[in-house]
Amino acid sequence: MKQAGEKILPLESLRGIAALSVVVYHAGGQSTFLDNAFFRHAYVMVDFFFVLSGYVIALNYFDRVRDLRSLADFQIKRFWRLYPLHLATLLAFLAIEVAKYAFQLKTGITANNPAFSVNDGGAFLANLVLLQGIVMPSPSFNIPSWSISAEFYTYLIFGLVLLVPARRLIIVLVAIAGFAVFALFQDGLIADDYRFTLLRCVMSFFTGACVYLVLRSRPMDFPAFAQPLALVTAALCVIALTHTSGEILLPVVFALVIVVFSSGRDQWIARALSVRPLVWLGTISYSVYMTHSGVWWATEQFYRFALKLPTITTETGQVWLLYPEGTQLIYQGIQLALTLLVSQLTYSLIEVPFRYGLPRRKTANAGPAGGKA
Repeated sequence: MKQAGEKILPLESLRGIAALSVVVYHAGGQSTFLDNAFFRHAYVMVDFFFVLSGYVIALNYFDRVRDLRSLADFQIKRFWRLYPLHLATLLAFLAIEVAKYAFQLKTGITANNPAFSVNDGGAFLANLVLLQGIVMPSPSFNIPSWSISAEFYTYLIFGLVLLVPARRLIIVLVAIAGFAVFALFQDGLIADDYRFTLLRCVMSFFTGACVYLVLRSRPMDFPAFAQPLALVTAALCVIALTHTSGEILLPVVFALVIVVFSSGRDQWIARALSVRPLVWLGTISYSVYMTHSGVWWATEQFYRFALKLPTITTETGQVWLLYPEGTQLIYQGIQLALTLLVSQLTYSLIEVPFRYGLPRRKTANAGPAGGKA
């Protein structure tokens, strides 16, 4: 099994691919490439994030959180890992609401979603304290951030469990309890009811922690076909199980993928997933996930008002652009490239500098800062 602090490159790349899948899911579209069974269901890749996060956090902190002081240190580090970029995107979406309101006052034209109708003061306050995925009835402002809210408080729950002597047993029982609730009260649908977001995250996160416990006690080795088989199986399960009572099995499927890539020999597909561009995508995946909605919104407004692309309004009130025939992939390819560019910028300017707290001003006598996440 990999050691604490050791990055597992294939899993890092898979995290990036999962984030990109969520972007494509939110993009939608009518093209054959974008509108297929996998991408239509790719919102469940968020559960892959949760399972992977549970494994990685357990790998790095299972033996380090022993008392209230180490728990506080752990939670503070998680705060600085998540909050700076969340706050930046929240303020960006607040600026969008202000711009919509000013446009409405100036022109008398009201947006399909009027300014501050959904993204109101209560939603802003909930987002500000990272409770938007727990106390709000629906997503608001930067919609993908609901999962960041759930994950932050899942970290706290996990940290508290680590303080208990029977922590191994409790981790397993919490995961089982999560599956039981979804099986009994949600017919196995883990992504169907927004009110269950925290439990959804806790269940998948603790499933990932169970992966760590298994590999810690029993190192495994797998034949060469296990890794590609695990990926194909996961993709087929995303297609076949989403929106069915079998959806509850997806965290287990994702856990098996992590098991296969975290142990065993260095297979060809692991090497393929360890190439620099894919690892880079995994490195900036948090920024990709958190910035893509804003980038997509801004570019769609440019396409709509500057390039005069026509639109249609769906039955649910969504506004869809009508791309000239055969050009959708070009337009959305530009949006995707801009998303990656913005994500690299936010990673470099926000994620890295604030990873360990407020950046300190360098002085002539100051040495380099140290420490691990």
